[in-house]
Amino acid sequence: FKMKERSDTLTLGTLGTLDHLQLGSYFNCPEGATFSEQTLGKSVGGQNPYLSTFRIEKMGSILVIEDERVVLNVIETALTQFGHRVEVAEDGREGIRKFEEGRFDVVITDLIMPNVDGNAVVRHIRNSKRKWTPIIGMSGTPWLVNKSGVDKILTKPFPLKRLLDAIEHLSAATIN
Repeated sequence: FKMKERSDTLTLGTLGTLDHLQLGSYFNCPEGATFSEQTLGKSVGGQNPYLSTFRIEKMGSILVIEDERVVLNVIETALTQFGHRVEVAEDGREGIRKFEEGRFDVVITDLIMPNVDGNAVVRHIRNSKRKWTPIIGMSGTPWLVNKSGVDKILTKPFPLKRLLDAIEHLSAATIN
């Protein structure tokens, strides 16, 4: 197994690097495929010396709830480009409905929204059967929000890398 500069095709998917973005490396599996260290090692011809080098990330399903359409579009586009499956909601009521209808690895919600705000979304999730779902709260006025129930708060505006790092950290915590 020789690694090319940017990516190699493996039996189970693609191994590539995002070093130009300082985000490490990734392994994408085809839809429905699963793998373990043994399977990945066999797919590249035995012992895989790269397993300890590369960060193999779980590309998850993420619900993003945000009432500002421009912000919602930017987050959706960025997360999709990094391999995540993204569902969006433009207010808390729609977000709660989509949360109940789907399965999400992480929920990202604006905390200050008209009608049903992000704090109500957080309370709903924490009182649900899936109360351990990681939640990232976003706010332009973090000093006005109730921080209980969220796993991480990002102050708007924030670099997309900070959001990606938070998702990776929270996803890793739920896998372990």
